[in-house]
Amino acid sequence: GDALDLAAITDALVDRRMGRSPDERLYERTQSNRRALAIAVLVDVSGSTSNQLEDGARIIDLEKQALLMAHDALEAVGDPYAMFAFASLGAHDVQVKSLKGFDERGIVTRPRIHALQPDQNTRLGAAVRHVSRVLAPQPATSQLLLILSDGRPSDVQYHEEYAVADTRRAVLDARNQGTTVFGLAIDFEDHVYLAEIFGVSGYVYVRDPHALGRQLVRSIASMLHS
Repeated sequence: GDALDLAAITDALVDRRMGRSPDERLYERTQSNRRALAIAVLVDVSGSTSNQLEDGARIIDLEKQALLMAHDALEAVGDPYAMFAFASLGAHDVQVKSLKGFDERGIVTRPRIHALQPDQNTRLGAAVRHVSRVLAPQPATSQLLLILSDGRPSDVQYHEEYAVADTRRAVLDARNQGTTVFGLAIDFEDHVYLAEIFGVSGYVYVRDPHALGRQLVRSIASMLHS
């Protein structure tokens, strides 16, 4: 049978946003190694995402665009997926918001994404553990957790080496349970720590923040066909 080509969908979504006519050839022959995935996307909406680029665009707005592109692509492809946003203010106040649950229809997602605002800090390890617990029991051949962040994890009494080590432990625990974890990061100050958290092949540093949406959907496509 035929399956939607996720990479082609990405290009079509970008074309549409730029006012160009998208390529209508969005189908490809299903590959024998096509995996059925349960996919969770976790996005950092801490206070630093209010930072602006030279062109005035805020990180949070580029994250929203990336989530909307992933939402549209995943709706078209049909694999089960969920989306979450998180921020924190200490160990006892880690807020993980559901933008779309596995048991919800996609129609609920767009207004929740549009409503996201930068807030507080980045206790990433706790957020990863929460979403991993939601993802693990999903009935699919494989589970994929994609993490979008704009910088080093940091929170109240959660800094530097300790924050990185805790997040690495959460990622390793998820992987040991069979979940593929992959990070996408925008950080103009320091991104050496990303290899410590995700491993050298477990993340991509997005040099052009405006390309975050395309990179997110292409990462999903790569995992689907790996």
